[in-house]
Amino acid sequence: MFYHDNPSIGHPPGYVHLYVKNTARKLYILIDDIPDNTSEPEDHLYIEFDCNYDDIKDSNISMYVDRDHGFSAPGNSLAKWEFGFGSTINNASDHSIIEIAINITMNSAYDGHSKPEDLNYILPVGTPNKSIRILFDAASYICNWSIPENGDLDDPTTYAEITFAPDLSLFLLLLLSPKETQAISFSNLEIMFLVIAVSVAGILIYISNRIKKY
Repeated sequence: MFYHDNPSIGHPPGYVHLYVKNTARKLYILIDDIPDNTSEPEDHLYIEFDCNYDDIKDSNISMYVDRDHGFSAPGNSLAKWEFGFGSTINNASDHSIIEIAINITMNSAYDGHSKPEDLNYILPVGTPNKSIRILFDAASYICNWSIPENGDLDDPTTYAEITFAPDLSLFLLLLLSPKETQAISFSNLEIMFLVIAVSVAGILIYISNRIKKY
C-alpha cells in the first residue's frame, strides 16, 4: 500500500492497495486503486517480469491488462483478469479494482526467453528461493503510478520481489493429521504469510462480489 499524492489530472490523492496471494498453481493479485475514480476503456496496466534474475526484462512474457480486454501482449495468455469499477472495504466511493490470476508452477526453471506457448501457458518460478521480480506500471488514465514507486520498466534491478509461500494444502494437512505426518518446521514469517493469505482470499471474494463490471 502507498499513498499516491500526485495522481494524473482529474483524480484525487489516495491510497493504492496491493494484495498478493499464491497457491501451488496460481499467483493472485488484487489492486484496489482508490484515486482512480473514473472509468475509461483506455484504462490499462503493464506488468513486467525478470523471473530468472538476469537483470534483463522478460519482454516475451510482458502483460498488458486493460479494462475492455481489447489489447494483447505476449504474456496475457498466462493470466485471466477482471478490470472492475465499484466500492470496496477500503473505500466506499466508486473506483478501479483490478483482479489478476496468473498460472504458475514451482517445478521448472525459467530460461528468460521462452514464450507462453513454449511453457504450456504456465509461468515457472525458476529460482531456488521461489521468488520472481515484478513491476506494475499504470497508465495515466488510472492515475499514473508504479509499484514499486521508483521502478523503472527497463531496469529489472528496480523491480519488486515476490517470494512465494509454501503450499497451503501442506500446512492444512499438518493441522488435520499431525500424528500421521512427519513434522516440518515453518518459520514465524511463513506462518504469518499463510494467515495473511487466507485473509486476502476473503478480501478477494468480498471485492469480487462488490465489483461492477465495466
